[in-house]
Amino acid sequence: MGRAELLRQPRLLELTGAGEEDLTQLAWETLQKDEQVHIQRHRDRSLFCGSVFVKLTGHVPNTTVAHVAHCFSNFADRGLWDKQMDSFRVMYNVQSNDIVYGLLHVPPLTDRDFFLYHATLCHESGRGIMFYTRSASNSLCPPTRAVRATQYMASHCLMQDPDGKGVTFTSTQAVEPHIPFLPRWVMTLLLPAEFRRWRSAVDQRSHELHRDGVPIPVASVLQTEAQLRAPAKVEEASPSGYTTEDGYPSDASDAKTGIDGADSPPGTHPDASPCIEDAVATVPVTSPGLCWCC
Repeated sequence: MGRAELLRQPRLLELTGAGEEDLTQLAWETLQKDEQVHIQRHRDRSLFCGSVFVKLTGHVPNTTVAHVAHCFSNFADRGLWDKQMDSFRVMYNVQSNDIVYGLLHVPPLTDRDFFLYHATLCHESGRGIMFYTRSASNSLCPPTRAVRATQYMASHCLMQDPDGKGVTFTSTQAVEPHIPFLPRWVMTLLLPAEFRRWRSAVDQRSHELHRDGVPIPVASVLQTEAQLRAPAKVEEASPSGYTTEDGYPSDASDAKTGIDGADSPPGTHPDASPCIEDAVATVPVTSPGLCWCC
């Protein structure tokens, strides 16, 4: 799959095995599975230029999808508790789509940074939300002291459980962190422990948000808390069915697997810092737009 190849919706569904148990079993290899997490690796190691391509599923009990979505996408709040990734900046906000900068800490290695297109979609039932990201052109953001990582795609699907008693989130992502001396199979082995820490952090923070009565802006595009905590109707329980802002089924035909015009060589350690004005103060920390970004 080339860097400039368009990742169209049928192909995305095929790769993720969404809604098809037989496809999931054929395409994905389970590394760990228990009541809290399900960690899978795609069997085709050639996809996305051989990058780390995984599907990470976590369960957070006794909370709502609004609280978990807040943990994922409210960057101002996330910077206070997320020990793995911080320094978030909303660099651009155009027609409810964001371009976001974030810094990932990978001690003892040099930090990796991400410069991403970020789009939000709401499930038509009001019981789920999806965040889709992919690397944006490096020409839009000067290199930093960190190593610029490549995210070919990341789909974060959050759904209220059918019984209303918790939230299940699945992150399907293909990432190249540009660590030339570390084999990808070693990176994959390190994932389970890191993901368990992330799930535990989301679990703790989502319950703190509820306990402290923190306002949840993203709740405005979802069902009320009482509705979310109630059992879902049959037609509301499907993880598919994400729609755009206009209410039409979403089409990922313009979501790309690679970077257009990525002119900064991977794995370099330049000394500049992002010089684009940090727009967090003037842009909603979670954008209300429900459409795929261009």
